[in-house]
Amino acid sequence: MKSTVWFAVPALVLLVLVSHHANSETKPAPTVFTGKVVAIIDGDSAKVLHDKKTIEVRLVAIDAPEVDQPFGKQSKRFVSKLIFGKTVDVKDLGLDNYKRTLGYITEGSTEVNEAIGA
Repeated sequence: MKSTVWFAVPALVLLVLVSHHANSETKPAPTVFTGKVVAIIDGDSAKVLHDKKTIEVRLVAIDAPEVDQPFGKQSKRFVSKLIFGKTVDVKDLGLDNYKRTLGYITEGSTEVNEAIGA
């Protein structure tokens, strides 16, 4: 019985270490880039100009109505007042199924995702 336990403990530790290492490689660390907001698509998406490329950013943890839905225009207007034409930092969490960048936007000291969701 003791020999089984002594074999199982190191095997379990090895399994945990390998699993942790594999999980850490599949999720790259978020990056942050800076750009100018050149368009507001709706209350949870904007276009940011960075390195001469326009990047569509989908705000993480925000579910705003589409422009053609009730309160959609108001939602878009609110986000526009917050960030349109401004230089922002985008914490890039990768792409969604529609090839949009998922991210958190900060403008100065304002956490935009938080301000919209508040």
